[in-house]
Amino acid sequence: MEQRILAKATGLYILGLLIAWFIPVPAQLSLLLVLLFLGLGIFLYRSKKTVNFYLIITFIALGAFRMGVVITDPGQLTAFVDKADKVNITATVISPPQPRERGCSFYCRVNSAFIGNTELKLSEKTVVFVNYRSSDFLTSGQRVLIEGTIDKPEGRENFGGFSYQNYLLAKGIHTVVYADKIVIFPNKSGKFNFLTLMHQIKNKLATIIFSSLGEQEGGLLACLLLGDKTHLAEQIRLDYLNSGLSHVLAVSGLHVGVLAVFLDKIKDRFSLNRIIGSIIVALTVIVYCLIVNTTSALRAGIMFVLLILARTNYRSYDLITSLFAAALIILLIWPGAILEVGFQLSFGATLGLAAVYSCLVEKLQADTSLLKQSLSLSIGATLGTLPIIGYHFYQLPLISLLANIVVVPLVGLTVILGWIAVFIGLLIPGAGKFVFFVLKPFLEGMQILPRFFASRPLLLYLFRLPIWFIFFYYLFLIYPKILFQGLDYIRKNRKKTIILIIFVFVFIGISYNYAVQKLTVTFLAIGNGDCCYLTLPGGKNMLVDAGSEVKFINGETRQDSDVLITYLKQRGVRKINYLILSHPHLDHYGSLSELAANFKLEHIFISADPDWNEILKGLDSKIHIVQQGTSMNLGNQIRGYFLHPPDRLVVNTGSDSNNNSLVFRLDYRNFSLLFTGDIEAEAERMLPGEYLQSTVLKVPHHGSATSTSEFLIEKVKPKYAVVSSDDKHFDLNAEKRLQDSGALILATYKHGAVRFITDGQKVKIITVKEGKI
Repeated sequence: MEQRILAKATGLYILGLLIAWFIPVPAQLSLLLVLLFLGLGIFLYRSKKTVNFYLIITFIALGAFRMGVVITDPGQLTAFVDKADKVNITATVISPPQPRERGCSFYCRVNSAFIGNTELKLSEKTVVFVNYRSSDFLTSGQRVLIEGTIDKPEGRENFGGFSYQNYLLAKGIHTVVYADKIVIFPNKSGKFNFLTLMHQIKNKLATIIFSSLGEQEGGLLACLLLGDKTHLAEQIRLDYLNSGLSHVLAVSGLHVGVLAVFLDKIKDRFSLNRIIGSIIVALTVIVYCLIVNTTSALRAGIMFVLLILARTNYRSYDLITSLFAAALIILLIWPGAILEVGFQLSFGATLGLAAVYSCLVEKLQADTSLLKQSLSLSIGATLGTLPIIGYHFYQLPLISLLANIVVVPLVGLTVILGWIAVFIGLLIPGAGKFVFFVLKPFLEGMQILPRFFASRPLLLYLFRLPIWFIFFYYLFLIYPKILFQGLDYIRKNRKKTIILIIFVFVFIGISYNYAVQKLTVTFLAIGNGDCCYLTLPGGKNMLVDAGSEVKFINGETRQDSDVLITYLKQRGVRKINYLILSHPHLDHYGSLSELAANFKLEHIFISADPDWNEILKGLDSKIHIVQQGTSMNLGNQIRGYFLHPPDRLVVNTGSDSNNNSLVFRLDYRNFSLLFTGDIEAEAERMLPGEYLQSTVLKVPHHGSATSTSEFLIEKVKPKYAVVSSDDKHFDLNAEKRLQDSGALILATYKHGAVRFITDGQKVKIITVKEGKI
């Protein structure tokens, strides 16, 4: 087994980063461990094994320390959070503005902050949201004065969901600024600014691309050459994702390599001195990587510079060692990069190529035919990225092996023609347009082929892959001998292996049998929408409502159907056994179309409301129209009862649609839940009071003023009341009535998603924002 000491050290450092991220460790403690074990390794040297142990702990602790510094320092701007007064800050723009649904956002480094007469000198990053498009006049490197409010980023709202707070935390950012006014300071001194120069070059190249190709093809080429995904069509992004080609859209080794080879040929053409020529090529590649400014481009640039150094000094070059050296350099400077999907895909694909390519070429008897080399490259890239795609997107597109064989060579040709067109466009604009015209069919092919493969993805659906699985996967990928040694041990110790396997299966069987006797109820946080996912004893599932709501979060509009679909995929759900839809309002069924597109819906339960006819048209599900008195025997001591509406729908009320909501009670041993849809006080008085008493009440109509009457609370006598709403919708009088009843109120706007786990006797409650209650 090759030593690759640097790769091992980097792997341990990454392990330390991840440990500190998932289990926050004080940075001071980690630094103490680094100094302690490094000192022990130096001064208490006894044997190689002892030194190795000390160094292992040292590198893990170093990673934990570096990540700890990023996540434990709250920054000075947090002192201005929740301040009523407006805050003025002076800052330097460090990234070009990115357009959003409403306005734009950009990153900046704050130099000072003012509130009233108080000035605070500081140096930390933040992200600024503007409610208008400022991309036309803001560029990287500009100094600006910003007036606005400072707040904390939105945290995670649902189990396993996206946390914008953590996303920014990984970048060392603890606050967001909502700007009311931005003033740009003029550069009177004419002082050179490197960031501004990089931005101007990128803008110039992008202008050439878009003026020649238009929005659709221009957006794709700008993504491939400049790493700019701002104008990349959403459909193209999805096609590349669903066909397993996401890594192609990240500027990486292929893209940098094409430019480097092109520059190398120019260097040879002009017979430049080997060392001087290599320095010029290396500097040009570095500048290009800084223009693109993504971790995948920086990784490729660092690896290329290491290759040039090896060639210039006549040294051997090991691809895996170079890859881990690039990772170590980036992660020492920017530890949070390990959490970026782009970083992971770029390194994963390269690691797969490095680990698999040479092995396969050897197995193919050193055949250098284009087909076999393409096959080797495709298998390497696919194996390197599969677990990352599975972890983040909960599915593996098995078609990606074929897609990579077909599309990756086309990407290479497109990048080559793209750079030729851009360079000619810089020098001779008219001639450049001809090359762009030749390039257009290639770009069209790069849209058609991924769309073709995405429509036949052969998806293998997964739940979120555990971190330990990914760790061992890459360990075996880098050091396959470990796997072979393990298999050899199994062959030599069959009896012990059989006993171990039996023990593992018995343990899994007992654990599964225990788990499936639990009822798990999760109220998802989707603003004013309603959605509750239940895992029933015995393994079946149920969804009560499938609402969605358009929300404005951190400067962008989001459809909450993404929250529900992501949650179900994350849990490995393939079908919904029972879907209960209370009434035909979007905040209760808005995710239905996405739900039907991604999962099999076996049984759907609705009222006789005629509005359902059009909504449910074309669904391949068994539709059940239910009313008061309908019951369900779900097995395993689970029963369901529909308590509303009556056989004749309610009419002439304040809101007939709301008041005809299904009211559904679920019983499991001594535990019960009452789902009430959006019924109001008029419908509440129609309910059969003797059947209402329940452990958990889903508060009707999001806790509005027209619902949750004293009659309902008195009859239900809830121990827990769950409110699915934002803080503006929950009526204070309704809240007081619930408090007076002694019920524990759990609101999704305050607690995030709320989960009940019960065996029918004891109840455990877990919330996203406040943990176990």
